[in-house]
Amino acid sequence: MKNTYHLLPLLIALIIIGFSCSEDDPIPLNANAGENQVVRPLEMVTLDGTKSSGPDGFSYSWEYSGDIPESEIQFENTNSPKPTFVPPRGGTYFFELTIKHDGSQSRDEVVITASGGIDLGGTLTEDLVLEDIEPGEDVPDYIVTSDLIIPDGITLSVSTKNVFVHFETGTGLIVQKGGLLTNEISNSIAGFDVVFSGLESGWKGIMVDGGRINLVAATIQNAGSGLHSGQSEPAAVTFGGDTTYMVEYQGNRYKNSLSYDLLVESPVSTNAQFKLNEFSYKNPVKAPVQFLENYISNYPNIDPEVFDYHIFIPSGANIKDTVDDYTLAFSGASKYLLDGDLWVGKNGFRIGAGCDVLMRFGAGILSEGGVNFQGNQGSPCSIKGLDGATWAGIASTGRLNQLNISFTTIEGAGHGTIDIGGLNSEASAVFYTENDNGSINDTQFKNIGGFGYYHFDTTRESSIRVINCEFEGFTQAAIRTNVESVNKLFGINQNTNVFDMAQDVPAVLIQGTGYGGDTWRGLGGDNFYFVDTHIQGPPTSIAGWTIDAGVNLIFRDGDYYSYYVGGSGVVQPIKIAGTANDPVIFDSESGTPGSWGGMLLYTVGDGWWDIDHFIIRNGGGFVIPNATEKANVSTYHTGFYTSLIKFTNSTIENSDGWGIVVEQNSFDYGYDDPGRNNTFINNASGDVLVK
Repeated sequence: MKNTYHLLPLLIALIIIGFSCSEDDPIPLNANAGENQVVRPLEMVTLDGTKSSGPDGFSYSWEYSGDIPESEIQFENTNSPKPTFVPPRGGTYFFELTIKHDGSQSRDEVVITASGGIDLGGTLTEDLVLEDIEPGEDVPDYIVTSDLIIPDGITLSVSTKNVFVHFETGTGLIVQKGGLLTNEISNSIAGFDVVFSGLESGWKGIMVDGGRINLVAATIQNAGSGLHSGQSEPAAVTFGGDTTYMVEYQGNRYKNSLSYDLLVESPVSTNAQFKLNEFSYKNPVKAPVQFLENYISNYPNIDPEVFDYHIFIPSGANIKDTVDDYTLAFSGASKYLLDGDLWVGKNGFRIGAGCDVLMRFGAGILSEGGVNFQGNQGSPCSIKGLDGATWAGIASTGRLNQLNISFTTIEGAGHGTIDIGGLNSEASAVFYTENDNGSINDTQFKNIGGFGYYHFDTTRESSIRVINCEFEGFTQAAIRTNVESVNKLFGINQNTNVFDMAQDVPAVLIQGTGYGGDTWRGLGGDNFYFVDTHIQGPPTSIAGWTIDAGVNLIFRDGDYYSYYVGGSGVVQPIKIAGTANDPVIFDSESGTPGSWGGMLLYTVGDGWWDIDHFIIRNGGGFVIPNATEKANVSTYHTGFYTSLIKFTNSTIENSDGWGIVVEQNSFDYGYDDPGRNNTFINNASGDVLVK
């Protein structure tokens, strides 16, 4: 019995263990959602609940929570041990696994962190849509590790705001013919914000190699550090290939470009506008001159605070750069370099207010239409040689077109003739033109190698006005025109121009045929009109010729004279209105006796002349038409109003014949009467001959 007693506790323990290990005792549930993961956005992620444990037949159920909506993450197979999802962008994604069995359940959570850009490179094989997949403006959504190529038929588009594409050094983006790069928003003229950038050391940039580009409000940063295949110069953006199609291009921002912001190497086909783009490089744009058609004056591009100029390249002296119905315009208060000879069509060309145009050495411009420089007092414009270089000037054809120049500085022009488009100018000039109307006002001319304004068709009258201008540093006359056009030059008001001419260089050269008339204005100081023709008054003219105080006419030596005729009905065929301080002077080129013909005053009918403070010298070189003697002045008056004739306070000197000859049957005014206060000096044949 003693031994039985000692075995009883062991027996009881074995019975208890037997009961606890019975088949009816449940296995506990233990959910295991797997390890936390760090993944890349847009890559498929597999969750792993296979380490969960429990009795056979327990179920799986996954639930998602996070700031990004579940509808965007492609969450699939949520009742399996290994569901999948795709994080559309960087962020934190929370998933809870619940396993259940016979009313019991267990839970566990896993955290998936998506971060880092998506690697891109090579030739796309299908359309690619770029999205904002990484929070934060400074974190790349995409990383381009080799040249990214958009081939024919493929589109690379931006579909959300704040997309950041980072390009590694030596890489770039290429849009081939038939490909499209766009960030357009639903066919509107707006674009999703996108940044194409690289390190400060730079990336190659965007090459549109005959493809299409549609960018609005994009940022291109640190680009232009290297060359694409076949590219001649680096640039942040290049339009190359056969023809680039620019769908839209506006409001884009260039930052820290390492070469041109935009390089245009080929024709650009577009109905779009190139406007409101913000540049960064010292030479923002280099393009054929035709690309100016895309600049919009009302919506100018934005230049860097300090820069050199936009470079525009004409096609050359023998190729017209514009169609006839397009006006070539330099606009937007910017600076431009015209890199060669330019030939524009019948709509001419324009320089807008605030614009500065620089000319390459020796270059010139031919316009078959008008020329308009639209500076104003608050925003003048200029056209000068690059770095002080001299250039040929501007030729303008088409007499009905206007020449309108206002508030402009012109420097270095007139150094060489124009040989463009079949035109070979006969003289060097700033404006070599046949335009018959317009004006040049408030304009400065400096360092001019030839003429300023040269009206080359002297058989026609010109109505060009020249007002408030400054002429300095000329080797030829500031203005060349014909006799009939002189009265139009300075308008109805007193001459307000300032001529700072070298000694013996005339302010105005008068050539060609025509009749004198209306009013001629003084030129100030010792400035003079050089008369390289005959001045003649029309016999049927009603309007007379008024010569203001200070007018100084210098006649070319030889067969030149002033012959003024007043026919029937002429009230006052000529009035010379000199003053004691500003007399009217007629003289010759050499200033020697007999070096020109002199002057004939001729009236028939009821006219008269009014001459005061007049100096006439060195005539009498020959007998001029309708006179009978050599003289400084010959007069023929058969009218009735003899009392109205006036010839006073004048000096008649150095004639190689008579001082004054009163022709047969003419009224003898008594020119040498002391009361007339006329002075006769050194006239070879005598002072007055009354025939």
